[in-house]
Amino acid sequence: MKNCIIISLFVFISALGIYAQRPTTAIKVDEFDLKAEGLDAFEARATAFLKVLAGTEKTTRGLITIYENEEAAAKLNELLSKDRDLRNRIDLFVPGRRYDGEWKEGEFWLVPAGADSPYLATCSLCDCPSVSILGQDEFQLSLDTLVTFTAEVSGGSQDEIQYSWTVKGGEIGAGQGTPSITVKPTVTNPQDITATLELKGLDSRCDCPKTATSKSKLRL
Repeated sequence: MKNCIIISLFVFISALGIYAQRPTTAIKVDEFDLKAEGLDAFEARATAFLKVLAGTEKTTRGLITIYENEEAAAKLNELLSKDRDLRNRIDLFVPGRRYDGEWKEGEFWLVPAGADSPYLATCSLCDCPSVSILGQDEFQLSLDTLVTFTAEVSGGSQDEIQYSWTVKGGEIGAGQGTPSITVKPTVTNPQDITATLELKGLDSRCDCPKTATSKSKLRL
């Protein structure tokens, strides 16, 4: 946490120096990897960023690229709870909407009056497919047993979808990369079979559900 505070203080001082030049384009102040650094680091970086934003002209807005992350959003809301004016100057990504460009979760940007946002929303919402798996409820072990799992994908844009399967309790015999697989149970250590499907090729700008899991129980 001490290192996070030191880093955030450096970011704060550097950003003030950059902003003193009265920019006309958006400025990236900081970025973080929420999964790797955790909420404590996010809180330290967000606190420093809000101090930077508070020191700019009131026409300057702050953009934070949180995308449907409830824990980070709650932490940010806590930091902003006592400053309504500053809260009104913060922009977050709208869940389900596409944005131009690639970003990290997350980034801290200053957007002066008249400057374009670094990530512009497109006119349409994300069209996400729904995914589930149809599998056998149970199976009985024998030397020639094969268990089948089939993906059920509906709606959304499916033109670029790729199917990536992983299983526990058996080995994929056929079908990897397709909507349906057959699995040969593990004979030496019989157990339930769990199949997990990950859809790849979805629009990276959308936070679409892309995994599903199904279990077939070993009949004793």
